[in-house]
Amino acid sequence: MPHYESLKPFFPKNKMGNELLEYSTVFEFHVMRGTELSILAQEKMDYLNDHPEETIETLKIVFDQLPNKFANEKQRLLQFASKLEMNDDVKTEFLFNEIKRPLTRNQEGLIEGTSLFNTTIAFRSLANVLENDPNRLKPYLEEAVESHGDDLETKMALIHFYSRYDSQTARELKAKYGFEDGMKKDEEQ
Repeated sequence: MPHYESLKPFFPKNKMGNELLEYSTVFEFHVMRGTELSILAQEKMDYLNDHPEETIETLKIVFDQLPNKFANEKQRLLQFASKLEMNDDVKTEFLFNEIKRPLTRNQEGLIEGTSLFNTTIAFRSLANVLENDPNRLKPYLEEAVESHGDDLETKMALIHFYSRYDSQTARELKAKYGFEDGMKKDEEQ
């Protein structure tokens, strides 16, 4: 399995690392009920669900080194982590740190692939943990937007995504940061 081999260097060489690695390569097969791959995917999900704290701690290690080209796998793992049955504070802290994680860019300053969505998927996953409550989400959004400094693209993506929960606050934040219709005002001039 070439995909498995290309992901393998970024996962710890222990039981949990192996379970997460295998889960990330067979996840999409869990919907094919009754097949060998769906049974394997379910076994991996069950193991991870039975060890939620260790799952989160291992994901932190993986995400610290996982390159942008594996953004889709990261996004699936973020969504999975948000559904683990464990203390919501632990999930909230983990997801919030992922929302604030700076996105790496190539030499031209561009975000490669779908990695911009790592931030919004982490935000959406946090929203699920916080029961989609805009009042609970707002302080996380504001701090996350500030944490992205000069990264206007990520700021705009977060604000835009938050608008589904609270359009008024999103408009206010767009005005605060000089965004208009998804563009920085001074970039249009």
